[in-house]
Formats: sequence, structure tokens, C-alpha cells
Amino acid sequence: MKNLTIIAGHVFPQPSPTGKVALQFAEILKEKFQVSIIFIQSGAETYDGTLKQGFKVYSIFSRRLWLERVFEKCASQRTAPCSIRLFQVASNIIKFSGRLGAWFLPGRPKPYWLWPDNLIWYYSKAYKQLEKNNAHENIDTLLTINSPFPAHLAGLKFKRKYPHVRWLTFTIDPFTRASDFSNRWLFRSLKTRIDTAEEKGVFKTADLNFVSEEVYETDTELFAEVVDKVIPIPYLLQRAEPAGGASRFAKEKINLIYTGRFYRSIRNPEYFLKIFCLMENPDITLHLFTFSDCDDLIDKYVNQSSGRIIRHVPVTPDQIPDILNWANILVSVGNSTTSFKPSKLFEYLATGKPILHINQSNQHDEVLEKYPLSLQVYPGKISEIDAAVKMQQFCKAHADEQFPWETVNHIFSHHSLENIRNTILSNA
Repeated sequence: MKNLTIIAGHVFPQPSPTGKVALQFAEILKEKFQVSIIFIQSGAETYDGTLKQGFKVYSIFSRRLWLERVFEKCASQRTAPCSIRLFQVASNIIKFSGRLGAWFLPGRPKPYWLWPDNLIWYYSKAYKQLEKNNAHENIDTLLTINSPFPAHLAGLKFKRKYPHVRWLTFTIDPFTRASDFSNRWLFRSLKTRIDTAEEKGVFKTADLNFVSEEVYETDTELFAEVVDKVIPIPYLLQRAEPAGGASRFAKEKINLIYTGRFYRSIRNPEYFLKIFCLMENPDITLHLFTFSDCDDLIDKYVNQSSGRIIRHVPVTPDQIPDILNWANILVSVGNSTTSFKPSKLFEYLATGKPILHINQSNQHDEVLEKYPLSLQVYPGKISEIDAAVKMQQFCKAHADEQFPWETVNHIFSHHSLENIRNTILSNA
């Protein structure tokens, strides 16, 4: 059996959205290959060729990143404001030290010459692990998943040295587009040109490029010259079975659930939290299971909600199916750009539960348009009071409704495992 290696971001123990994609690809591709995964270590456990879920896994460790995550976790688990602030400051200091240290890393690729960030180190370490693995067992196929972009850059360097190795890429969040939301003040236009040229170079050099359907529709400039080797991949709709434990939420309430991350720049929760507070219905409670870079904003509305917004400590991925199962209404907050669709939306759809979606880009979500148990709210199109009334009516009308899995799977057959599996295996 041939060997395939995947380079991704955070995979074990808690996968990021792109880490989940890496695991989905790995599960499909192990039918055809012996699969290895190189990823950023985020937990205490290290992996060096360990067999896990049928894959060989290799974790790349960064002491600075590990310490940053420890402080973030400590902040999320505290209740006293001074204690929370202390750990947040500690986390920011570690982040700053990482960015400062990145200026002195040798061999930086072009996108990071003048704009180093905290993940540059992964480029060289992932490549080093690739070379090590290739020396022990020849790599026949390489798959790199963005983000982080250094995964693609490591693949690019490896492909140039070993042109016979088949290189596949998968892009959900284009690096060029992501830089639009960063706080770069130094030579912004130059950065955009360099980032675009580097990302185009990835698409040109790779043998085949998988992209999300949103990227295929909105970022054609990146691969216009090689469109013949670009294939759109739908998000996977996959049923997750809850463990079946007793609900932690009050049954007499209508419980709204949000799970996932908030970002001040591209997935800002302020509009939704403000509208929720305007609802003033004591029977409707919002539960937040989230990490964010805007905790001060969230805390502001938690304090204004008279106890109706409850922020829980973050949970592990295996706890999410139960939490979604306990919900009456699932809350989705869209991104401010249409090319970044939250993958969380498809986890929600798989439950068959009602979905309340805040569409921040003010563009209709075509996926949710097919789903009868959904309400899309558009900031600026109606008054905040009217939005609050509309949301409250939706919650009260659909709180106890749920589609069976067979119905959801039929509606979104394009996103089925079988459809995606066939596309990947026939092109890998």
C-alpha cells in the first residue's frame, strides 16, 4: 500500500475546524493509502509515529504555543474578573514574545519576511518531519491543508525537491483573503501582492487542488491559470451520535446554544447578543460554549442579560453532540466574508434542530435556504426591535421541532459522505 502524509494544523486532542477536515480526509484516504498526519501539538501528549484511529500521527511541539493555550484555558475557567484578566494578560505577553521571536527565525518564506506571525516556526519543523518520514518510508502522496498556510509552504518546498511525489492541497481559508482581516500596518499593499503570488504558486505547483465550494465561487483569481486542476469539495454532513446523558439545561426554558469560536474581526457576536438582550423574554436562555478574542464584549452583554446569557467553560469535541442534543434552538453567527463559511453550520444541520443564523455578510445563505427549520437575520435590513421580535417568534414557534436524520440527509445529499468520498478517492 502506498504512503500518504497529511500536514494540518491542530488535530489531536481537540481538532480545529481544519483539523476536523484533516481527519475526514484521512478516514477516507486510508482505504487507499497508509496515512500519516503531521500536526501542531496542543495537548500534553506527544506523538511520534503513534498509531491512532488507524493513522500514524506526528505532533510538532512549540513550548510558546503550549504555554499560550494553558493561559487561555485558565482564563476561560475562572469566574473572578481580576483572575480572568491576569491570565489574559499572561496569554497576550506570550503571544507577543512569539511574534517578537519570529523576526529572528532563519529561512523565513516570502510571506513572512516583513510580517512574521506566531506560526512561522511550523513551516520549518513540519518540513523537517516530512524529510524524516520520507527517509524511513518513501512518501508517495502529500496532502497539505490550509490553514495554517505554513502547511502549504512546507508542501511546496517538499514538492520542489521531490517532483515525483504527488502533491494535493485543500484550501478552506485562503491565505490572501485572511490577510484582509489582520492588523498589518507595514506595507499592506506589498504584503497583499506577495501573499497572492505565493498562494498562486501553491496552486500552480501542486498536482491537484481541492477547495471548499465557497472558495471555488469567490476566489477564482487565485487559480484562474490552473482551473483544470482545481476541484470543489462540499462540506461534509455527518451524523454525530449523542451519548444520551441527562440534559444540563432547564427543561421549562427555551435553550439556545452556540458552540464554536467568535472573532472580533470576522465573526463578531455583538449584533446577535444585543438583539438577544432586546428580546427580554425570561423563558429564553442563551448558552455560550466558546473561545474568543472579544471576551470583554461578551462579558458586557452577559452582565446586561439578567442571567439569560450563560457562558460555560469550553468543552471537548466529544461533548458537543450531547450539548447540541439538549438544545431547542441552535445559533449560528456567519462570517463577514462569504468565502469563509463556518463549518459548524453542518454540524448543526446534522442534528435536524431549528437554526437561528445571523448572516453578517448580508448575503442569503443558500445552504440554509434549503432547510425549512431556519431563520436568517440580516443586520441593517430591519430595525433591531423588529429583529428581536422576529427571533423571539421563531424560537417560540419551533422550540420543540426536529427533523429525522433521513430527512436532513435527503435534503443535503450533495454533502453526503458517499458523494465526497467518491470525489476524493477518484482524484487522490
